[in-house]
Order: sequence, then structure tokens, then C-alpha cells
Amino acid sequence: MKIKKLTALKCLIASTVAMSFLVFAMPSQASMSLEKQRKLYVQAGKALKKGHYRTFTRISKKLTDYPLYGYLQYDYIRKKMNHVSESRITDFISNYEDSPISMRLRSRWLKKIALQGDWGKFISNYQGGGTKLRCYYAKALYKTNNIEKANQMATDLWAVGKSQPSACDEVFEYWEKNGGLTEADIWVRVELAMNKGKVNLATFIAKRMNKTNRNWVERWKKMRRRPAENLLRKIYQVDAP
Repeated sequence: MKIKKLTALKCLIASTVAMSFLVFAMPSQASMSLEKQRKLYVQAGKALKKGHYRTFTRISKKLTDYPLYGYLQYDYIRKKMNHVSESRITDFISNYEDSPISMRLRSRWLKKIALQGDWGKFISNYQGGGTKLRCYYAKALYKTNNIEKANQMATDLWAVGKSQPSACDEVFEYWEKNGGLTEADIWVRVELAMNKGKVNLATFIAKRMNKTNRNWVERWKKMRRRPAENLLRKIYQVDAP
């Protein structure tokens, strides 16, 4: 009887020890699996960079549960933007909506849409962005006859003391045709530029002014260069505009 109890106890101890080894072994195996995924991730990135798309696809299929899988797909769609389907782009944006890569891809896609001139689609998918995208959005509003909102956006884009992207140029032209870009508007930006030390920009903007106001801008520039000397000149002993 004692022998049977002793045998049962030995079996229990052996089972416990075996389970202990199994528990300690599991994290190591998981770690090895993750390490292998990391290596595959690097290989996939290199294949994509070299344009080996079949190799990239084959490797990336093994990484669907890897935490950075979305970044691989983002890099692929970004590189093949003109060749992937629109549904693949919109699915990606939707699936990763809480990730920065979703907004990055949306921005690239919107720029492509803007270059295609599909303004209705642009407005439907616009959710904010940098200055260039805001300029495209303002242009889209003009193109779809949403003049009041477009004028307000153009006003905001204009009133800065720095150069704006070339995408804004056409927006400012539309704004001027629709009653904006007055002498007062030009003075606003000249002042902002001068206050930021952007004298060349202020000079460029002042070309839109009438002759009288352009002369005032020139006097302002001279005053900045030699304030003490110019304060004594009679020309400055009058009220500013």
C-alpha cells in the first residue's frame, strides 16, 4: 500500500516539474516567434524597396498578425498608389483609422484626387490636414460653387507672415475674382511678413498694391534698415496710412 502511495506521489511530482518546464518554455518560444517575425518584416521592407513585389507579397502574408503589418501595407500602397484599387485604399484608411498611417495615406490619396480634378470626391473624403491640403480644399470649394466658405478659407490662408505652397496661388486668384484680396487684405499680410522679418516676402506681396501703398512699404523697409537716420527725414513726419 505504501509502495502504491509512493509511486503516485512520484508521478505527481514528475507531472508538476514537467508543467513547470512547459510554463517557462512558453515565453521563450513566443519570443523566438516574434524575433522571426521581425526578421521577416525587415526582409519584406527590403524586397519592397528593391521593387521585388512578388517576394514582398509572399513574405508579408506571413506577417498578418505582426504588430507592424499595417506599416508594410502602407508602404506598399504608397509606393503603388497609381496601380492599387481605390477600394484597397479606402479599406486601409478605414481599418487603420486610429493610426497615424491612416491620415498619411488619406493625405496622399487626396493630393492624387486633387491633381485629377475630382473635386466632389475630394470634398467627400477631406478631413483636414496640412496647408497644401487646405489649399486644395479651398480650390475644391470654388470649383463646386461654395463661394462663401471658399472665400473664408482663402482669407485664413492668406493672412500669414510666411510663404504659402504654390497650391494656394490659384485659390488667391479665385478669391480676388470673388471680391477678396483688397488693399486692406494685402496690408494685413505685408505687416505680418514684416513683423516676422520676411522683408523679401513683404516686397513681393506689395507688388499687388497701388503705387502710393507700395511707396509706404519701401519707406518701411528703409526705416527697418536705418531707423535713426530715417526718423529725421521730413517724409516721415506725417501720419501713416
